[in-house]
Amino acid sequence: MSSKAESAAGTGGSASKRAAFLALWMAVIAEAVWLGWAVRRADASLLVYPGLVTFLFLALALARGRWPWLASLARVFVGFAFTASVADRFGLLGPPGAAGVSWGDFPHFVVYTRQVNGFLPEGLAPTLAVLATLLEAALGLALIVGGAIRLAASAAAVLLLLFGSAMAISLGFVSTFPYAVFVLAGGAWVLTHIDASRLSVDALLRRRRTART
Repeated sequence: MSSKAESAAGTGGSASKRAAFLALWMAVIAEAVWLGWAVRRADASLLVYPGLVTFLFLALALARGRWPWLASLARVFVGFAFTASVADRFGLLGPPGAAGVSWGDFPHFVVYTRQVNGFLPEGLAPTLAVLATLLEAALGLALIVGGAIRLAASAAAVLLLLFGSAMAISLGFVSTFPYAVFVLAGGAWVLTHIDASRLSVDALLRRRRTART
């Protein structure tokens, strides 16, 4: 690759990284403003999750990739967010209506999918629910174990952006804040640009390749 091509590639990468951090900052600030408003009006226990997400990804934004352990923690957190969501829709976190449970079984999740995608034909809801579940399960596990991290983080960012956009269109933008959807999306995008490979399959494979050379 020529020096000009390398420079252009580096510039493009830097621009994308800056855009990712800018998106994360915007999402964190918006989430923090909502938390400040909601703390006076909502059950405090309902704000623990979005508060934790906001704190973690604020730290990630401030670190700007200088602390790989923090980035790796954020990676695992996004992975657990996906897997916990999948566990919820299969009743593993409790039955429908239980404290901290969003759905409690798959039929309730299908109903929610229909509501979130109200701009699409109702008949697509079961298919979308199954596809979302498969993707979230696969991406969640990939991020937790750290396999193909950048690809998994990129796919997670896109999926979260689509989910948040559908929520905003169908249920209103405020509906995204209790789940901190755009903070997670911005954080996943940032993870594609920084080292989040501590305690990961990627790091293990990299060490093995290095040992063979």
